[in-house]
Amino acid sequence: MINSVRAPGIDLEAEDQRFLQPSIGEQIYFRDGLCGTVQRVVINPNNRRVVAMIVQWQISNRQSELGSLMGGKTLLPERLVAIPMSAIRFLTKSSGFLQIDSAEAAGYSDFDPSCFIAPREDWTPPYPYCPDDVLFPREDSK
Repeated sequence: MINSVRAPGIDLEAEDQRFLQPSIGEQIYFRDGLCGTVQRVVINPNNRRVVAMIVQWQISNRQSELGSLMGGKTLLPERLVAIPMSAIRFLTKSSGFLQIDSAEAAGYSDFDPSCFIAPREDWTPPYPYCPDDVLFPREDSK
């Protein structure tokens, strides 16, 4: 059930009402065509909604800038970044599309495991997630 309660004098943004659950391993595309892969999700433990996704993506796809490494293979630098759900433009069962390009995503901080905690072993995550797919934000890291 999705809460769509309205009250006079209260202005809720449309993004606050969307219920988005990216799949683990799902491809997430930036506005400029680069893509990343969802590694984990961050869930608000109070309402069980996904508030961010941990995305692994390659910083650049310009192979000419990086040169040839390891016998002609080019290694691209990768980042692991927590991207808030508000950055999603739309989400399908197999892929997602962001409202930001990869340069804007570079402005997000690298994933810092100390800012998150794993749920207790007896906690049941919302479908379709497994306990290892989920992190909670640390309250003291806000």
